Amino acid sequence: MMITSTNPMVYTDFPDPDIIRVGGVYYMATTTMHFTPGCDILRSYDLVHWEFIAHALNIVADTPEERLECEGANAYGRGMWAPSLRYHRGTWYVLFAANDTHTSYLLTADDPCGPWRKRELDGFYHDSGLFFDDDDRAYVVYGQSTLRITELNPELSGPMPGGSTGSSHRTTRRLTLVMRAVTYTSMMDAITSSPVTSRKARAKQKPA
Repeated sequence: MMITSTNPMVYTDFPDPDIIRVGGVYYMATTTMHFTPGCDILRSYDLVHWEFIAHALNIVADTPEERLECEGANAYGRGMWAPSLRYHRGTWYVLFAANDTHTSYLLTADDPCGPWRKRELDGFYHDSGLFFDDDDRAYVVYGQSTLRITELNPELSGPMPGGSTGSSHRTTRRLTLVMRAVTYTSMMDAITSSPVTSRKARAKQKPA
């Protein structure tokens, strides 16, 4: 069944969307900056019709700016930016950086509908992308004009001691090619996959 649509598909501002496919279902995480609760999580069965399912973030940090407690102090235009949404071995992940606290945070959940847990990472990874390799080693790609790749420790709490970090390491080249391949494959899957059309079929769709 072919579905046609016109832009915009969603009449709401969902900036910096990161979309992944788990099983036959698509999930999206978006930037919410200074708004709380934040980090919108949406779900779709055909990339056209989207439904809101959760806020992954209650509040970025317990600061006067976030709580609007001090006159003239606020987190306007800052807060959480550019989330990286991933699913790996039964766990959902959202990695993002906050420009007001200059801190990176990792959100995790057993279900995309929540509840979500939050913890800080050692290091600041602006415009980051979380990547799990086939051997379960985790990396974060981050930066703007210069991209860097850092291997994370098994606890995903910070860099791996002695792990690869930098912009010239051969791992950078390999992971860049892998991430490009993953992105291309996801795009082709999105284009060629048949959408689920019945409510009964949708109800049977569960993350692999």
